[in-house]
Amino acid sequence: MEKVKTMFENRYMTGMEVLEEFVEKVVVLKYRDWKVFVGLLALLAVIVVFASHQSIFNILLAWGLCCFILLAVYPVRETKKIIKKSEINFKYEQNETVAWFDEDYITVSNGVDRSSIMYSEVKKLVETPNLYCLMKDGSNGVILRKDSFTLGTFASFRTYIETITHKKTIVRK
Repeated sequence: MEKVKTMFENRYMTGMEVLEEFVEKVVVLKYRDWKVFVGLLALLAVIVVFASHQSIFNILLAWGLCCFILLAVYPVRETKKIIKKSEINFKYEQNETVAWFDEDYITVSNGVDRSSIMYSEVKKLVETPNLYCLMKDGSNGVILRKDSFTLGTFASFRTYIETITHKKTIVRK
């Protein structure tokens, strides 16, 4: 049997800073468009209900409260919920996470589980200040630290992964 050649390797210790950046910059932002839509519906409902019965001050106050809930409270609540779920379900502790990239597969081991995915399963590439994420769906994917490549470099990896997946990287600051 022929040994598969690993082209890139990313190795780092997992921790809350990785999880928090992933949730804040990658997962929670997917709700942004949904929040805008719901916010506009809430605004319309507030205007319809209060317009004939209340002053403009009350309308603006209600609209401001809806905006505050959608833009401030919801992302914090959602972030805490996702982090708690990750801690419980995936035993997100200080384990070493290692990702290997060969010609056909991405293999990831986090000290607890080991899994492989094909490049064709990657739906989105997302870059944050410290992470590079290969997303399978809205909240599942492979998280890599950009400064933790032990085989290859981040720059060459980014070029390679964009080429093999036919996706452009979404940069989130």
